[in-house]
Amino acid sequence: MKFDHFLPSTIQVIENKQAFISEHCKGKRVLHLGCVDAGLTLEAIEKGNFLQAKIAEVADIVVGIDSNAEGIAFLDQHKNNREKFYCLDVEKINSDAIKEKIDIVVAGEILEHLSNVGNFLKGIHELLLKHKAIMIIAVPNAYSIRHIKAIKSGREIVHPDHNYYFSYVTLKALLQKFQMKATDIYLYNTPYSEINGFSYTSIMQLLDRYDIRRRI
Repeated sequence: MKFDHFLPSTIQVIENKQAFISEHCKGKRVLHLGCVDAGLTLEAIEKGNFLQAKIAEVADIVVGIDSNAEGIAFLDQHKNNREKFYCLDVEKINSDAIKEKIDIVVAGEILEHLSNVGNFLKGIHELLLKHKAIMIIAVPNAYSIRHIKAIKSGREIVHPDHNYYFSYVTLKALLQKFQMKATDIYLYNTPYSEINGFSYTSIMQLLDRYDIRRRI
């Protein structure tokens, strides 16, 4: 049984996650999972960093999915002519759930919130096959410098709604169990100075978080 897994010697760092995702959504038909960003919607809109809005600016069409009924109702009232919204549980997404044609699925930091990741990946795999689509997944990195520093001081920094940690190896292994493959892997940084008043070192930038862009 193999326990040692070699990590890539080099990996590209994405300085702006939203710009990266938006660039890949240009002119595409997008399915955005967890589009509401519950609890942070109005703040994100006011700051101009609401991902759903960023995607809607460049996509041909963007279908937003979220289980937060209040948030979906709010977004539906303020949508543009390229947006459609549905109140659905992403864990119950399957090949028949979305009628619109989809080119790309955006799953930005939702895996760690799910109760059953396996149900989600099984259903989304069916949808991706049907639409011949690709998916961008973003998850917090279990081995970020911020997390490691907190543990050394006897603390754990984790969102109260998170159920899992992911690493480079465990996320790749999870996707493989559902006939998926991570083809392009990136690290991305969070503007740490906005949180604690100082900037990342280059090492923090490299280890903070990573994105997986998956193609069937």
